[in-house]
Amino acid sequence: MSSPMTKKAIHAPASDHMTDAEKDKAKQIEDLVNMGLGVAGGLEATGEWVPTSFFQKLFVTLEDPTYSMISKYISHGIMMMIVLGCVTFVLESMRVRV
Repeated sequence: MSSPMTKKAIHAPASDHMTDAEKDKAKQIEDLVNMGLGVAGGLEATGEWVPTSFFQKLFVTLEDPTYSMISKYISHGIMMMIVLGCVTFVLESMRVRV
């Protein structure tokens, strides 16, 4: 997954069973979709955004779990706390029958 500040280009699937006319049509559709997304020239034209300051690195660490291993662990920890909170809420709201 790329950083949150870049747009991903759409690439037409290359297939061996496609004719040249179908490949040209797929390329035209790919170009139109990428133009609509604001990505001109595909991924080659977009530079990868690199965080420079401490706060940018902190933001990307908390925003994108694929940025680094620590961001992956933070993301998993937050998800576990959310699930644990939901489970404890459900268990706490159940009636106890004595």
